[in-house]
Amino acid sequence: MKGQTSNVLITGKPGSGKTTLMKALAGRWRHCRPIGFFTEEIRRRGHREGFRIESWDGKKGLLASISLDSPLRVGRYRIAVEQLDAMVTHLRSLPVQPNSLFLVDEIGKMESYSALFRQWIEELLELANPLVATISLAAHPWIEKIRTRADVELLTIQPRHWQPVLHQVDTWLKETIDTQN
Repeated sequence: MKGQTSNVLITGKPGSGKTTLMKALAGRWRHCRPIGFFTEEIRRRGHREGFRIESWDGKKGLLASISLDSPLRVGRYRIAVEQLDAMVTHLRSLPVQPNSLFLVDEIGKMESYSALFRQWIEELLELANPLVATISLAAHPWIEKIRTRADVELLTIQPRHWQPVLHQVDTWLKETIDTQN
C-alpha cells in the first residue's frame, strides 16, 4: 500500500464479500471501537425489498425500501435520507480517539443523496485516523471524486475471495494504528 495513506477504499461487484470483509475487520478491531456502519439487505419471502444500516455500536436505521414514500430513488428503491442523516449525526457525536478507526459500508449512490453523509465522508478523508470504506463500482460524479483522490488506496475484491484483501487491510491497520500510538 502507499506510504502515507490513511484511507483505504474497497470496491467490487455486489455479492463479492465487501460487507463480510467489513464485519470481519470490525470484529478484529473492536478494541479500537470502530465508528461507522454497515449496510444489509432487507429480504421478505426471498425477495430484496430494501436496505438497512446499522452502526458498529448498534444504532439501526432504514436506508432504502421499495415501499417508502420518497422522491429520491435508485432503481426501484426509495431513499430514506432522514434516517441516513440521523445515523451520520449519531456517528459524528461519538468521541474520536487517536486510535479510532472508521469503517463505512458503503459509499454508494444511495448514500450520496445525503449532503450530510457526503460532508462527513469528506471530513473523514482528511483525518489522520484510518478510514476503511467500501465504495460502489457504479459511476457517479461524487463517488468518482472520492475514488480518485491521491490520498486513497483503492483495492478490488474478486467475487467471494475477500480474505486476501482482509489480510492486506489488517496488515496496513496494524502498521497505521501502531504508528499513531
